Amino acid sequence: MSHASGVPTGSRARVITISDRVYAGSYVDRSGPSAARALRLIGFSVDDVVVVPDDRSAIVTALEAAVAADIHLIVTTGGTGLAPRDVTPEATRQVIDREVPGLAAALRDAGRAKIPTAVLSRGIVGVRGDTLVVNLPGSAGGVADGVDVLAGVVGHAIAQIRGGGDHFYADPGAADRGRGAGRAGMRAPGWPASLADGAVGVRPLRLREAVTWVDIRVRNGDWLAPWEATPAMMPVTADAWAQRQTIGVYNRMVRRLRQQARLGTALPFAMTFQGRLVGQVTVSTIVRGALNSGHVGYWVDRGYAGRGITPTAVALVVDHCFTAAALHRVEAHVRPENTASRRVVEKLGFREEGFHRRYLAIGGAYRDHISYAVTVEDAPEGLLNRWRGIRASQS
Repeated sequence: MSHASGVPTGSRARVITISDRVYAGSYVDRSGPSAARALRLIGFSVDDVVVVPDDRSAIVTALEAAVAADIHLIVTTGGTGLAPRDVTPEATRQVIDREVPGLAAALRDAGRAKIPTAVLSRGIVGVRGDTLVVNLPGSAGGVADGVDVLAGVVGHAIAQIRGGGDHFYADPGAADRGRGAGRAGMRAPGWPASLADGAVGVRPLRLREAVTWVDIRVRNGDWLAPWEATPAMMPVTADAWAQRQTIGVYNRMVRRLRQQARLGTALPFAMTFQGRLVGQVTVSTIVRGALNSGHVGYWVDRGYAGRGITPTAVALVVDHCFTAAALHRVEAHVRPENTASRRVVEKLGFREEGFHRRYLAIGGAYRDHISYAVTVEDAPEGLLNRWRGIRASQS
């Protein structure tokens, strides 16, 4: 049995924060608790965070104690840089039997996409007996990026280390993708694609981003829940929302959207800012033939709202629909009360076309929606160019 993220049931993790200041009580530990929360989300049982100073012997002692306790995964945070007292990699090498350089490189690459100085991290990954040891940076952001990478492979790694062989798939869709490799050439128009305008980008969703997705969705429950479609008669409560924002839900959603993208009925994009996941833009219910249209929906982390990110992302996607995906029309359906979402499509030049009474189930009742649409003929210059012009006139 395994958790939806691929982590074997019963897997235990320990987080070790390595910091002179935290150990002395002069600085609040943020990265350690952040790592513990993220690891619990992907299925680990996690002890209280252990804090030690930037001292090689203290780090070795903490690592050895975790190995002796039969911990499956040890995550250290801090002490991986170039400062004289950054000795975490040296202490880790003193404990492990063998290194896993590919995973260490992947962790660095994930950080480098957002912070160029991530390449200065000297963190390593290694195995001691039946325990995987991972060095992460000392920042909460670096920890989040690192656990996103781990989420996609750590279950497989633990299964291999503990004798599970090569038939354990941490990525629940990996086996199916392997069987379908012969169909790799069968791609729907416009998919896959990665698009960007400055710091704003859209690209396919990644399974390893499950932890980040769950964190954003849980934090933004009161911001997103009033506007998102739900099964009929499902109330909008904190518990009901939380039950729908899990690793398992994310993995199932990504697999479903990937299948729809392959069939040409959806274009499901992650919305990013400076490389970091901040929301989604999805074109769904794509119909070909005489209609040749689709419906666009979107959401963004409240912390990134009002900065022009969502209109830019939606413009990128709609322009892609009108070019590479060869659609003629894109619609959007928005609740009248959702002024923020209405502003997005109105800024981009979608025209209001109608009013649908009791159109979609949201929060236990069928809600009215306003219908907006735009066609190729409406924006010959492209929505992105139109949006750039609007922003330039406002600056």
